[in-house]
Amino acid sequence: MGRCHIVLLLTVALTVSSILAACAPATGLAEFEQGNRLAEESLFEQAIESYDEAIRINSQFGDAYRNRGRAYTSLKQFEQAIENFDAAIQLNPEDALAYLFRGASYTELGRRIEAIEDFEKFIALSDNPQLTEAARQQIEELEE
Repeated sequence: MGRCHIVLLLTVALTVSSILAACAPATGLAEFEQGNRLAEESLFEQAIESYDEAIRINSQFGDAYRNRGRAYTSLKQFEQAIENFDAAIQLNPEDALAYLFRGASYTELGRRIEAIEDFEKFIALSDNPQLTEAARQQIEELEE
């Protein structure tokens, strides 16, 4: 049941993430959007290359770090994913989705305390009731 919640969280959040891309910096945006398209096609290694290029163009592009982290998560490279979510959060401490995704990566690594902290931070920052409820359920499962 816990993995189902994580999959639901990540799927719904991808849609939200794409919407947030409209607020992304102008430079690197084309590469970022290409990465999103590739990720939607499950071409995660190629998506990472596109996000790498977006970050090379604009090292302050927090959404690119966050989405590159998501691609690493899809490849089950959770440590690399966490590094990218850390960078996204450092650039934008209000990036609720970065906390959500990092919490999911911590969950996969069995790091319950960090996962719970990130899900709680997500809940505090998010205005999405559906994702907030899913994060609450994930916390309950982690506390069992």
